[in-house]
Parts: sequence; structure tokens; C-alpha cells
Amino acid sequence: MSHRLLFLSLLWCTLSCNTKPTTSIFKKLDPAKTQVTFANTITETEEDNVLNYEYFYNGGGVAAADFNRDGQIDLFFTGNQVPNRLYLNRGQLRFEDVTAGAFPSEQDTHAWHTGVTVVDLNQDGWPDLYVSVSGNIDHPEWRKNKLFINNGDQSKGGAEISFSEQAAAYGLDLATYSTQAAFLIMTKMGISMPISSTTMSKTSNDLMSKRSSLCAIRWQVTG
Repeated sequence: MSHRLLFLSLLWCTLSCNTKPTTSIFKKLDPAKTQVTFANTITETEEDNVLNYEYFYNGGGVAAADFNRDGQIDLFFTGNQVPNRLYLNRGQLRFEDVTAGAFPSEQDTHAWHTGVTVVDLNQDGWPDLYVSVSGNIDHPEWRKNKLFINNGDQSKGGAEISFSEQAAAYGLDLATYSTQAAFLIMTKMGISMPISSTTMSKTSNDLMSKRSSLCAIRWQVTG
């Protein structure tokens, strides 16, 4: 009986206590003020849907870094069915879309971009971008990962910032249904990059079988 009374007393005290409303430490900003209007819009069709591609709604990626080294954190978004976007931070959380000038040779409208990783791969002090690509089971030529090397002070065409796609030159143009890549220094000789990927193939009844895998690549960095 005494234990029951003690329990009821504690319960009453707990319920009767005045609790302060919790306040969020985050504040949602209006895109009209930030000018960040990117939307990873997904459109289903008879061919493109979750039944034909299991990872249809996995989403894209976002990277935050000071790409032009002005002391402000910039934003880069990848799109599945929409173009990637680069926004430079102009201060006071106001951004400018500089995609056209930053990626003048990027005309790929077929690639299903997934995760993105920031890494200074050539160790020149400027952040580079490695974009994972998936989807397009019937078109491996559209499924190659992309490495955008930051041109830094050598930006082309008078642009404030520009990138050059060099995945093939670095041996990183993989077509392995990649989701995300991570770079780390494993030895004193160079950088290693494990890539999360899924191997997919069509069976006789046109369904897809898959096998998750982890691919690792290592290369030397000189200079």
C-alpha cells in the first residue's frame, strides 16, 4: 500500500509540474531571402519509378564548404532528375546561384546524381567535389561518377569560381551505382577512397537483382 501511495504521489508531482515550452535552436529561413531555391523534384513515369528502380526516392546530396575561399560557407546540391546547383554565400545567409559559370562544360542531363563529397584531392588548398552517380541500369555511360577539380585562382572564362570534370584522369569515373564516397588518408603515400555502391542486374523476368559492395581505390598524390 505504501509503495502504491508513493508511486501515485510521484506521478502527481510529475504531472503537476510546470514545464517550459521547448524552443528550437534552428530557424527555417525563407528561400525568398536566402535565394536558395534548389528543389530535388522527382517525376514518376512509366519507366522511371520505384518499381523499376528501388532507390528512386533515396534523394540527392548536399555539400557545405568555402569553395571560393572568401570566408563564407557555400552550398552545393546534387539532383536526381534536375541539374546540380552551386550557391555562393554573399554574407548574411544570402546566396547566389553561380552554377552556369562554375560548371561551363557540365551538360549532362541524364545522370542520376546521388551523394557528394568535398575533398581537396590535388592538395592545392581549394575544395574539390566528387559526385556519386547511380540509376540508368541500361546506360552505364550515364552512370559514371564525376570529379570536379576546383580551378581556384585559375578559374576559366572570367568566372569567380569554376570547376573542371577530371574523374577519368584520376581513374575515378566509376559506373558502380554509387551512393556516397568518403576520402581518407590511409598511408603516407596517398589517399584512399571507399565507395558505397550497389551492383544491379536484370533477370529474365526483367526484375533487378542487387548486391551491395564497398569498392576501395588508392592512388599516390605527388607534389
